[in-house]
Amino acid sequence: MSSSEISGQQALDVDRHAGEQAPSDPIPKPTIGSSFELDPEVIKEGEFESLRALGTVSRKFVPFAYGWGKFGDKTAPGEDVYFLLTSFHNVGQQPPADPSTFTARLADLHQRSKSPNGKFGFHTKTCLARLPQVTDHWEESWAALYKEQLQQLVRLDYNKNKDWGAFHPICSLILDKVIPRLLEPLQSEGRSIKPCLVHGDLWDENTATDAGTGEPFIFDACSFYAHNEYELGNWRAARHRLSAPAYIESYKQHFPPSEPSKSRIPLLISSAYGQTLII
Repeated sequence: MSSSEISGQQALDVDRHAGEQAPSDPIPKPTIGSSFELDPEVIKEGEFESLRALGTVSRKFVPFAYGWGKFGDKTAPGEDVYFLLTSFHNVGQQPPADPSTFTARLADLHQRSKSPNGKFGFHTKTCLARLPQVTDHWEESWAALYKEQLQQLVRLDYNKNKDWGAFHPICSLILDKVIPRLLEPLQSEGRSIKPCLVHGDLWDENTATDAGTGEPFIFDACSFYAHNEYELGNWRAARHRLSAPAYIESYKQHFPPSEPSKSRIPLLISSAYGQTLII
């Protein structure tokens, strides 16, 4: 990608961040997302790599990521502004009104994705909203990676909010007792689970129906290879429209729960609530 004028600002040093040439069939016109948050370079690079990975598996289910980079001008002294350039989708119903089609596409993404080394993690750092994730390495154990992810959120919460009485002792119980009890059996006694590429922050406002095509799509990703059930954690928050039983039950029809069939979703929602507390 060469330097060019984008929205009246000069884009510099973009070549090393550009993806390969777009697919030959028509792709909607580009749109630009800008970032002014904490570590904007990490945020935009992580989102770019997430969209590229997702698009490799299911190209029509995510916007095509053309590239990312830094604007030449600064909005304030010492504040760099970064952009992500993707194909444009006309956002319609959020979340997609048809649970069956949406969850079928999502389950297909999970099932057809393949970890490059058969492990859980990702090749680069991504951010859950403004929060850096600790999924930029590889683990054989899903329980181990999820514990590291949740532990990071607990640590960030303590740094921001300090002591919350019984809150942090309860967090310790979840980390040391609940995670091993619910997640380790997935990979014990001869059982195994497949590391699936997940969106990483899938909730109402990161899903939509394209108003032009009527097809569901997802965006604003912070991906990594996880147990597929991690994707549903956000859906259990009552404030989300995806919490409607039709979405969860429809997904289960396309991708049945792993054995042993204990209820793990309340545990996996912990990361979503942790994010809310910190932001």
